[in-house]
Amino acid sequence: MDGLNIRLQHVWALSDLHGRYELAVKMIEEVLRFNPSHDMLIVVGDIIDGHKDTKRLVDYLRELRANHPDKVKLLLGNHEALALRTYYELHIADMVSTQSNPLEWLMYYGGVETIKSYGSDLDSCFAELIPFIESLDLYYMTKRYLFVHAGVPVGTEDIRDVPLYDLLWNTDLNYDGKRTLIVGHSIVPQVMKKGKIVFINTGKVLSALDVLSGKVRSISE
Repeated sequence: MDGLNIRLQHVWALSDLHGRYELAVKMIEEVLRFNPSHDMLIVVGDIIDGHKDTKRLVDYLRELRANHPDKVKLLLGNHEALALRTYYELHIADMVSTQSNPLEWLMYYGGVETIKSYGSDLDSCFAELIPFIESLDLYYMTKRYLFVHAGVPVGTEDIRDVPLYDLLWNTDLNYDGKRTLIVGHSIVPQVMKKGKIVFINTGKVLSALDVLSGKVRSISE
């Protein structure tokens, strides 16, 4: 009926973990009691940045996905995209333009904390982090639901035609697609639905939505 395996008991969606390893693990293991034998976990981007434990979180989620690739989906967020852009701008001269600012990620988006979590060595950080970022999905879609980091423009008929910028930054509330859209990125006071969009990023309070039942679980540091 919902386009997901009918044997699943829960399909948990989380977003904007931002390196908060201990909070994320507490949510996944203690609050949600995630069990890949009958549950699914979808993290809709912004796994990195802003916290000293980013590396621990990346390693944890990478292993969890490797052990359960059909039950754990990790999506790209704008923070991962900024880190990737910084890597290419610093390593591939042809990509640097007058509009480029390789320091933007470091100065304004929490990249410094991410690098510190890898021992404060930029090259070592990129050696581990970039392959992980490049492995992230842009979206996850079922018959009834579409999961992306930020949004989808109104009038979209095929998700494959949506520019990357929109998937990672778009906050258009006029989305009119066939599927219910599950997004992070925009901070809301509580998990809420506006039109056909469900917003799940509750900022410092970490929230998880079970899209099958509509139940919400929230915890804070």
